[in-house]
Amino acid sequence: MTMHPELVNPQKSSPFHHGAALAALLLGLVWSNTAGAVTQIRSPATCSTVAGTGVNWANPVRAETSNNSDATATLDGSTTDFLRCVDYGFTIPVGATINGIIVNVERASNRTANGGSRDAAMRIVQGGTIGTDDRSTATAYTTTDVVEAHGGAADLWGLAWTSADINAANFGAAFRATKPSSSGLSHTVSVDHIQIIVDFTPDTTAPTLLNAFGICGLNRILVNFSETLDTASAQTAANYTLTGGVTVTSATLQADGRSVSLQTSAMAAGTYTLNVANVSDLALNPVAIGTQTGFTVETGALAPGINGLYYDQNGTPGAFFTGTPIQRIDGTIDFSWGAGIPIAGIGADDFSVRWTGYVLAPANGSYVLRTNSDDGVRLYLNGQTLIDNWTDHGPTNDDSAPVTLTANQVYPLQMDFYERGGGAEAHLLANYENGAFNTVPAGNFFYCAPPASATPGSFNAYENATAAGAIAGVINTKIAGTAFNLDLIARNLAKTAIEPGFIEDVKVELLGNTATNIVLDADNCPLTSTVLSTSTQTFIAGDAGRKSNVSFVAIADAWRDVRVRISHPAIGVASTVACSSDNFAIRPASLSGVTVTDATWQTAGAARPLGNRIAIGGNVHKAGQPFTIAATALNSASVVTANYAGGPSVTVSACGIPGTACTASFGVVSTGTWSAPVPANGTVTAGTATYSEVGSFGLQLTDTTFSDVDLADSSAVERHIPLSAKIDVGRFVPDHFAVSNNNTPQYRTYNALDGACTAGPAPRRTFTYIGQPFGWVTPPLALITARNASGATTANYRGALWKLTAADINEAYPPAPFDASARGSPSLISLNNGTGIISSDAAGVFVYTRAAAQAPFNANISLSVSVQDAAEAGANQGTIVTTSSAVFNGTGAGIAFDGGGASSGTEMRFGRFKINNTYGSELLPLPVVVFTQYWSGAAFAVNSADHCTATLSGNFVLGPGTGGTINTTLQGGVPLSSGIGKITLTKPTGFTTKGSVTVTPSATVTGYLPGGAGHETFGIYKRGPVIYVREMY
Repeated sequence: MTMHPELVNPQKSSPFHHGAALAALLLGLVWSNTAGAVTQIRSPATCSTVAGTGVNWANPVRAETSNNSDATATLDGSTTDFLRCVDYGFTIPVGATINGIIVNVERASNRTANGGSRDAAMRIVQGGTIGTDDRSTATAYTTTDVVEAHGGAADLWGLAWTSADINAANFGAAFRATKPSSSGLSHTVSVDHIQIIVDFTPDTTAPTLLNAFGICGLNRILVNFSETLDTASAQTAANYTLTGGVTVTSATLQADGRSVSLQTSAMAAGTYTLNVANVSDLALNPVAIGTQTGFTVETGALAPGINGLYYDQNGTPGAFFTGTPIQRIDGTIDFSWGAGIPIAGIGADDFSVRWTGYVLAPANGSYVLRTNSDDGVRLYLNGQTLIDNWTDHGPTNDDSAPVTLTANQVYPLQMDFYERGGGAEAHLLANYENGAFNTVPAGNFFYCAPPASATPGSFNAYENATAAGAIAGVINTKIAGTAFNLDLIARNLAKTAIEPGFIEDVKVELLGNTATNIVLDADNCPLTSTVLSTSTQTFIAGDAGRKSNVSFVAIADAWRDVRVRISHPAIGVASTVACSSDNFAIRPASLSGVTVTDATWQTAGAARPLGNRIAIGGNVHKAGQPFTIAATALNSASVVTANYAGGPSVTVSACGIPGTACTASFGVVSTGTWSAPVPANGTVTAGTATYSEVGSFGLQLTDTTFSDVDLADSSAVERHIPLSAKIDVGRFVPDHFAVSNNNTPQYRTYNALDGACTAGPAPRRTFTYIGQPFGWVTPPLALITARNASGATTANYRGALWKLTAADINEAYPPAPFDASARGSPSLISLNNGTGIISSDAAGVFVYTRAAAQAPFNANISLSVSVQDAAEAGANQGTIVTTSSAVFNGTGAGIAFDGGGASSGTEMRFGRFKINNTYGSELLPLPVVVFTQYWSGAAFAVNSADHCTATLSGNFVLGPGTGGTINTTLQGGVPLSSGIGKITLTKPTGFTTKGSVTVTPSATVTGYLPGGAGHETFGIYKRGPVIYVREMY
């Protein structure tokens, strides 16, 4: 509520000033600025003067109401005594939070001269005592009533408040006024009313159940709540129910008002659940529906002393509560070890102690607990932390906040202590009701002493689903980073059955090995191992020798071979030790950080990522050549499992993100041998991985063998590390090409068909002239095969991944004098299966270059065909070449010809034309004999094997001869026969019929059959005119 500090009432006679409406308003609840808060306004029932050294108030009771009837005091350089008003009749709800207090004083003065009158003091009254915080103001009083506010909605006047403090009859306000100056006339100060407004927030928060403790051997539960409880609901036994058939027989609210002691029917040792309903706080807010907590009842009975576990920490600073503890029941906690040892077997430095048990409160009341320690200390009582000074320090007192305890109640207590070095001190003291501190005496400490137990013959561990009564069972594969539960059993001395009478503590350890086939000792425990976790488990009577669902902490790393070791007793030298009959693996939860890289396109390494999904450009790697795969194993908390050194397998599928290099069918990824550093750090590497195909694909890893120790008892889902996230890998290209013969090519002998030759027995063509062009009967066909490094066909080398063009073909023929310059251009097609066909140009022309005369020889022409793909050339990659070319050379004698004879048409002859000189009548056509010759090696001879050279007129040229110029034409004949033929010159026409002409081979044949001119004469004779001459051939 916000109130103006000066509320002037100019008309004291106004009926509203003291009407019934105002009284009703002042008694009501008023809105407050604090969220959820309200206010109450009250007037006092009693106002009186507190006698002192000041001026007494006349008629002080008149300040109880605002009614123009005032308490007065006459001042002149003086101050009044306190005008104290109490018994305001507030009804603040129990449990409410007091936010602030406002005191409104309605006052005036009959004069204002000579410095005026004003407040001398404005105090609050708590429990009948006037407080020390002052809220007076320097405001000068006026001659008319003014209501002035003191304090505020968030002002607690320097005190702590409860609703009971406000509601008490001795709560109120005390006021003094003054006229500091003695000059002039005196002032009469009047107070008509002293009103109080309290701003508070009602308690709407339900109490919460903090914890519950089963008190050893007493059938008693100590239940702790977050705030003070309503007595009636807290002490109603029906508001508490327990599992296990246990009933609550009585409930007693403890002295602190927040704890309830429950007495129950007989409770066996074990774990229970407490359900609480209808228990309310002082504001009658009930606990939430479904409120419950679990607790454990120990086996045994209370015995004097407190249980101390002394840890040597393996000599490691800061490794608190580690190492094998030594147990001792201490009468009290009051030790000054100095530089000595705390107990035999524990060093003087770097040790820690944990005391657990109960402390008995001798009387109801407030206690402060104190620790005196050197070095660190923590103190817990009733599940709450009272002291925490976990630091290196010299002897130091640490005090708790006051705690209210109930007489003859035992409270769970734990005190932790560590010694770093130098002197060592550990003391627990207490005071009662602000008295002196004294050491908590021995008679006030208790611990839970276990009952007598049967002697175990051995122990075992297995899954909870194992059949009842079983003395052996399996343990399935576990996941690193995930906690798990197992059942523990104690076996009888004969080791033939479960021992139900065993009810003592055992030490439970997980023993891990990174290898398998570990040699075991007589207790079924590995001779060498690493201790992964250690805990103490208590067999209680209710377990009947089988302790179910024992929780094992999450193991961060991966282990191939793990066993559970159980030792008894839990502390000191064990007399019975056994390991689980079944071993199991703790596998990684996942494989992550998978990378695929290389150094160059044909060597493994980490320099270049292989994640190319594009058919053109980017990093490529040769199919079948080694590259590197790396992966890191994680546990279920996504932390690296340092021990993992497994060998994942690969699953290949379509790219996760489509790309032009991604294929629909896939080859095989071989990982080779996986390696890991020593010691393993969770990352494994395959440095000899290969892929058999080309293109890009999606890759995932799994490990199906790491947990093989569980092959017989765990499912594949349990054993296998799941598939990793897919990554896209590529692009792979052929390692090389192989080009092979795909047909038997054949040249055409004489470059003609038999039908173009003189009739006669076949074969009619047995040779070709040197210098005579020839071509193909059957042009060569070569098969291209794209291969990986192992020589297998990369069938995916097709479509966008096929890069070869005709320009990438190389045809290699013999050198000069063989001339293949007019061979034409080969062509190439893909067969869309990793292979393709090269076709030589069917129109290609070849020739042996004619030079000096040479003897006949057989042509031995070979052709080598290869390809190369330079499309991938770049840094750390290059050209894909042919490693085995197609070679066409027959069976070593060269490419075949289609002719006959002894050489099968491969013979090459150095030839020429020979044209006879002829005389004849100018009245008749003149036949001219022509024949071909070849160089035998010694001389030119008639080429009797020539049946094909044509005597076409186009093969000859007429030129001028001697005598007169005659007009004749040349008529060709049939092809030569055995190298001889004829041509005919027509009889001359025109005026000149006598004379000669020359006949020479034309350019059509001179490239391979050159020859000299023949002189052919009409009408001119060596010996006179002849009427008729007939030549017989």
